[in-house]
Amino acid sequence: MRWPYKPSRLVLILIGLCTVSCVDPERSNPLDSSVGRFLPKILEPLGGEQWFQGTQQTIRWLPATQVLDSLVTLQLICESDTTTLAQGFPNIGSFSWLVPHLSSSSCRIRIVGKVGAGKSSSFFRIKPLPVLNKLNIGAHEGRSPSALREKVLFVSRLHGNDDIWLLDRDDGSISRVTFNGLADTEPAWFKPLGMIFAYTAIDSNVLKNIWVTATEGIGAGSKRQITFTGGEAAAWQNTAEQSQLAIAYVRADPANSLLKQVLAGRLNTPINALPLLGSPQFETLPIAISDLSFNNENLIRTMTWSFIDGNNLFLYHSGTGENNYRLWKVEFPGQNFASAVNNSFPIPARLKPSQPKISPSGKWVAFSAQGDIWVSSISGISVSPLTFGENLDDSPDWASETEIVFSRRELETSGHNKYRPRELWTIQVSDPP
Repeated sequence: MRWPYKPSRLVLILIGLCTVSCVDPERSNPLDSSVGRFLPKILEPLGGEQWFQGTQQTIRWLPATQVLDSLVTLQLICESDTTTLAQGFPNIGSFSWLVPHLSSSSCRIRIVGKVGAGKSSSFFRIKPLPVLNKLNIGAHEGRSPSALREKVLFVSRLHGNDDIWLLDRDDGSISRVTFNGLADTEPAWFKPLGMIFAYTAIDSNVLKNIWVTATEGIGAGSKRQITFTGGEAAAWQNTAEQSQLAIAYVRADPANSLLKQVLAGRLNTPINALPLLGSPQFETLPIAISDLSFNNENLIRTMTWSFIDGNNLFLYHSGTGENNYRLWKVEFPGQNFASAVNNSFPIPARLKPSQPKISPSGKWVAFSAQGDIWVSSISGISVSPLTFGENLDDSPDWASETEIVFSRRELETSGHNKYRPRELWTIQVSDPP
C-alpha cells in the first residue's frame, strides 16, 4: 500500500486538524501543549459563591506564560444572557469589577482566548445585599457574642472590667450574668437547648479556667468551675441530649506554656443538675491536636463543634496579629476522641480567616476575614462575604440557621478615634451559598 502523503506532511496535516477539532473550549488547562494556545483555568468564582449587587469582586484565573494569548475577553453569563465585562484585557490572572444590579442563581464567568474558552466550574449567585440591623445594647460595648435564638450573651466593660451580659431580644432587657472582679470572657451557649453557658474566667493568679453558669430554673445565676489546670475558648458538643455533655477547650501544655492543646471533657452530670449539685464529674479526654509551633504566632484560638448524626466536626483557627491565620478541621465518630486528627480547612489562606462558627444544621460556616463577616459551605470550597465597607466586623455566631449575630466597630467620621466602640449587629442569611 502506498501512502498519498509523505509521513512528515501527514503529521503536519494531523496537527492542523487537531488545532481545529481537538481543542475542547470547555477544558480548563492553562496551556494545551499540542497547540501552544491559552485555555483558561478559572480559580474564582469556582461556583457556589454568592456575590452581592453593587459590591467589588475579583475574578481570578490561572495565567499562562509563553503562549499566544496575551489578551482575553471576560464575560458574565446569567441564565441565557451574556454580558461582556472586558474585551482585550491583559491576561494577568485577575480582574476587579462591580457586580451588576441583577438577581440570578445560575451565573458563570467565561474567559475567552484566541482558540478556547473556560467557564466557572459551576454556578454562582448574584443577590441583593443582605439585611443588617443593629441591636440595642444601650451604653454597652458588645464583644464576643454567643447567640441562641432571641438570647444573646456578650462581653462588656461597663463597670470597669470584662463581664458577661445577656440581651433578651423578646423584651429588650439586658442583665449582667457574671460578677468576677477580674475578667469573664468568651461566653458559649450550650446549644440547641440553652439553659447553661460556659465561659473563660481569670482568677487572681491570672490563670484562665472554664466555668459554667445556669440561666434558667431554680439554679439561675449559680456557677461552677469545671477546669482547674487552665482552660479557655470553650466549645460545646451541640446536642439535644441532657446528659453526658461534652465540652472542648484550649489549654497550654503544662511542660511548655507556648504550646497550646485542644482537650475535650465529658460532664457526667445531667444539664438540669448543673451547676447546683456541687462540682460535676469532669473526665478530660485528650484530642490529638496541638499547635506545634514554639512561638507566639501560631497559637490555637477559637473553636466550634458540630455533632450531627453521630459525627463530630471541629473547626478552629490558629494565628495572632497579622500572621499565620489558618482554619483547621478535626473529625471523628461518636465519642471516639482519641481518633481525632486535624487537617487544614480549605478556605483560602490569603483571606486570613478566623473565629469560625458552624451553623445549627452543620451546612455552613461563618467566619471573620479582612474586617468582614464571611460565609462558606461546610466543605470550605465556596466562600462569600456578607458584610462590606470600612467598618471592622468580627466574632460571628449563629442565632439560628437564618441569622448571624456579630460585633462591629463603625468607622468614626469625626474626632480622634478612627473607630467607635464595638456594637452588636445581625445579618439575615435566609439563602446561604
